[in-house]
Formats: sequence, structure tokens, C-alpha cells
Amino acid sequence: MNFQLKIALGFYILLFPFWIVGQTTFEFPKNTTKDKIDLQLINNLMLLPVEVNGVSLTFLLDTGASSTVIFSFEETDSLQLNNAKVVKLRGLGKGEPVDAIKSENNVIKIGKAIKKNQIIYVVFDGELNFSSRLGVPVHGIIGFDFLKDFIVEVNNEYKRLRFYLPESFTKRKCRKCLEKELFFIKDKPHISATFESGGVIKEVNLLIDSGSGDALWLFE
Repeated sequence: MNFQLKIALGFYILLFPFWIVGQTTFEFPKNTTKDKIDLQLINNLMLLPVEVNGVSLTFLLDTGASSTVIFSFEETDSLQLNNAKVVKLRGLGKGEPVDAIKSENNVIKIGKAIKKNQIIYVVFDGELNFSSRLGVPVHGIIGFDFLKDFIVEVNNEYKRLRFYLPESFTKRKCRKCLEKELFFIKDKPHISATFESGGVIKEVNLLIDSGSGDALWLFE
């Protein structure tokens, strides 16, 4: 299956599904093939309403996140998590392993879409708390676990996210769109590009990371 990123400059981003065989999935109710939810856009970050085990929370939508993480537990102490155990989690904060609680068999809901066997990690690390930086409550992050199941359209102008079952989506023509093929490294979407500096052109692979808030980062 080919994966694509379509960008209509200044208006919306369309992500084709991060589809992987054998994973548990989000599901719509019977006869539902699409849905839409309102977003908060703050400092180029996308915040969306997420319900975990019946508790309403706000999550950062992060295309670079391969796991679903809760990091503002004090504000959500009414939340009940299932089958919890202590683990080490890598890839957060400064990159060093951090202590986390791994919880299985959780029910998570985004709009009308429900997943009944969601793994969630709870991290007690103040550096990962976005609430103080953004000025609004942010309880966690979600990315691959949600995006792999749908075609997702983000409209920045109207602050809205639409998501479709892949088999029901009809691709529309867009003359002002830029399309790029996606490839995946450890469940994270990347695109290939060229970079010129001092007359030297280099081929680079770029992570599509909606959770960073920055336009572009380049590393040696």
C-alpha cells in the first residue's frame, strides 16, 4: 500500500492511513464511515478531545508519537486505568528511559470512533507537561494509535479534523495541493527531500512531527 501526505498550502493537511496489518483498531458504529471533531490550535500544536475509560481529556495530536501517553495525571486522578504495571519508556523528553505505568485494555473514544483494547502509558515527568506552556489543560499525546486506522484531514482555517474509513474515502482533485509519498521508520511517518547549503545539495529524510510546533529541524 502506498501512503501519501497531501498539503493544501495554508488550509489543510490530508494524511493517508498509517495502516498496519494485525493491530487492534478504532471502529465506528454501524453504518458510520466518517466523523469530524473541533480542534484547538495553539502555538502550531493540535489539541483534540479524547475520552479514556469514560473520562473526558485533551490530548496533543502528535504524528511522531508511536505510543499513547498520559503525563498530567494530577488533573485526571478520577481516571481508572486497567491492568497496570511499571515499565521503562524510551523516546520521551531528553531521550533517556523514564519510569512509566503501562496500562492495557482501556477504552478510548475520539468523536464516534472507539477502541476497546488500548495500551496507555502514564509518565510522571514534569518536563513533559504541556499545560503550563500552552495555558490550557493537556493530559497526554496520541498519534500512531489513532492515525493508522483512518484517512485524516486537518483544516487549520476552520480548526477541524475529519477522519474517514479508508475504504469509504473518495480522493478529491486539488490543483493547489502538494503530494508527497510517506515511508515509515518505527511507526513514524517520514518524507524524502533535498536540502541545499553552500552550493551542496543533500538528500534528507524528514520526520513529519505535528507535536514539535516547529516548521523545520535539521540535524547532522
